[in-house]
Amino acid sequence: MEPFCAVQSVADMDRISIREATIHDIAHILDHRRSMFDAMGERDTTRMEAMATVSESYFRSALEDGTYRGWLAEAGEGQVVAGGGIVISAWPAMPRAPQARRATILNMYTHPAYRRRGIARQLMTTMIDWLIAQGFCEVSLHASDFGRPLYEQLGLANKKLSRSEWLDLLSKNPILIKRPIVIRGNRAIIARHSSKANILMDLM
Repeated sequence: MEPFCAVQSVADMDRISIREATIHDIAHILDHRRSMFDAMGERDTTRMEAMATVSESYFRSALEDGTYRGWLAEAGEGQVVAGGGIVISAWPAMPRAPQARRATILNMYTHPAYRRRGIARQLMTTMIDWLIAQGFCEVSLHASDFGRPLYEQLGLANKKLSRSEWLDLLSKNPILIKRPIVIRGNRAIIARHSSKANILMDLM
């Protein structure tokens, strides 16, 4: 993979296109995963290397069998500047989701030079539209503790937001993707510090 160049013209930065990832994009996907954990404060190089090795094997297999679907944002002459993906896994059916599978959005990352330009929103919209087309009733967003202070500052407890408003919020505050929220319909509740909850976004 070619090194990322943070110096881009304004025109290039405005020409953003979203495409689905292929097995040839594993280097980009791994770079985003590394960068995501680095931004979260992971500094243990041994653990990062082990993660990358195992993840490469996983992504290669999952992209081939369709259990991982990825999307990449490109600027200018095909420069990959952001990405995200969906893990599709076997899961017992539930009354609200009568299908033996579940979807989890993860690996969301945008290069710093391209943040706050609505790219995360474009990626999220693309993935959610794909999930709706595939008949999924809900999706989980993998999260961490990083965004808890920002949730509280923004007063998101029990906040009612439309899908469009949530997408705007995630786009403008990417750190929110790193902290659990439980969503039912348009009602959102912040998961507590010790919670293992995922973000549940109603797609109906």
